[in-house]
Amino acid sequence: MASEERLFGIWNELYGLDPDQELKTVAAISDDSFAGYGSLIATDSRLLALNDDGEFLLLDTEPEIPEFLSRLKLQENRVQVLLHPAIAGDAIYVRLGNNLVKLGLQ
Repeated sequence: MASEERLFGIWNELYGLDPDQELKTVAAISDDSFAGYGSLIATDSRLLALNDDGEFLLLDTEPEIPEFLSRLKLQENRVQVLLHPAIAGDAIYVRLGNNLVKLGLQ
């Protein structure tokens, strides 16, 4: 995902890459939340990550090293999330096991 003119990806850490410097790593955040699968949604200055534990992480990408703004655990019981969330209208949808979680985006 692109945010603040960097590309971001998850592989045991959250990485920020500079596309103008042959994808040189310019930021890396080590956090247990990035230990497994994760999906990303980006705006110009924010990054929303959903990890495989069903936790949303909102990061500010304006600083050189992105900063955590908030975390939201969707469920206490461990249900592995391996799907990208869907956005429709003013809501975001996440499948947790046999359940579908809807969060308003207002």
